[in-house]
Amino acid sequence: MRLRADSRWPWLAYLGIYFFPWLMRDPRPVELAASAVLLPTFLLLYFLGHRRDPRVRLLCSAGMAVLAFVGIPWMSTSSLFLGYAAAGLGWLRPLSWALRSLAVLLLCAVLAWWVFGFPGVQLFPALFFSGMTGFACVLSAESAARERALVAAQGNVKRLATLAERERIARDMHDLLGHQLSVVAVKADLAAKLIGSDPEAARAELRDIQGMTREALHEVRLAVDGMKQASLTGELERAERALQASNVELEKTVQVKTLPPHLERGVALVLREAVTNVIRHAGAARCRVTLRWVQEEALELEVRDDGTGGGGREGHGVQGMRERVRELGGGLALEQGPNGTRLLATFPRAGQVAS
Repeated sequence: MRLRADSRWPWLAYLGIYFFPWLMRDPRPVELAASAVLLPTFLLLYFLGHRRDPRVRLLCSAGMAVLAFVGIPWMSTSSLFLGYAAAGLGWLRPLSWALRSLAVLLLCAVLAWWVFGFPGVQLFPALFFSGMTGFACVLSAESAARERALVAAQGNVKRLATLAERERIARDMHDLLGHQLSVVAVKADLAAKLIGSDPEAARAELRDIQGMTREALHEVRLAVDGMKQASLTGELERAERALQASNVELEKTVQVKTLPPHLERGVALVLREAVTNVIRHAGAARCRVTLRWVQEEALELEVRDDGTGGGGREGHGVQGMRERVRELGGGLALEQGPNGTRLLATFPRAGQVAS
């Protein structure tokens, strides 16, 4: 079991020093009478001084110091109470209170010895013991405060990590399901229109819907496990199929061959959400996707359409894209107007996380 520096009971063992003179001789009646008053009063102040209120601790420490000065003429080992007083002052906070209070206590001890003419053989051991005890408690209090701060910081880090993971999963769910369900909705509408005039084509659309839902379920499971690695090539192919199903012509210019895995995943998911927004909101006839290096230092992803959608406040999709780009140290610009929407995402080549 760990002995805490601010525990109450263990440190009372030092009171044994109070009774040392009686080991060598019989106690005098005056010593017994004085001890009958000093010891109960000291114990009351000692236990009250362990309260967290700094004012109570300060007053109790001052009371123990007064007991020491008053009791020395009757029982020389009453100087032991100064050590307990110094210990109580060492636990005061803020730190400046503890140091100033200790300095005042030691100065008062010197003045009391000088005024009352106590022997120096009592002064120096008492000052040494009290000073060492007080400063030891100051160090213990500082160590305990740092430990509490560290525990709080660790708890905060865990909380932020949990929050970040929840946000990551939420973004992945939005990107994965939003894209797939948008295409499913388009294909379901098309199948409903074809079921009377061209049953075979309607069945083909329904088979596509079955395949897409199975693929979406697989991707959701991978995303929840943190294993999803979106492929840029695969995302471009999906974008082409999804736009084609929505009767949107795709023009793509890709000047990038390979990307680091973490950067490729971020770019692919931003592309997925941008294309999903075109399908959902733009009402466009054409969409142009451009991916290029800018001066070999930054990667630009541009998605432009000729629709009339957007114009309102940014939804969860755009906010999710901004967060993804920001995590990779880049920036995202969105321009909306009557002639179309332009989204430009810029990623640093190193893909460093923004601070």
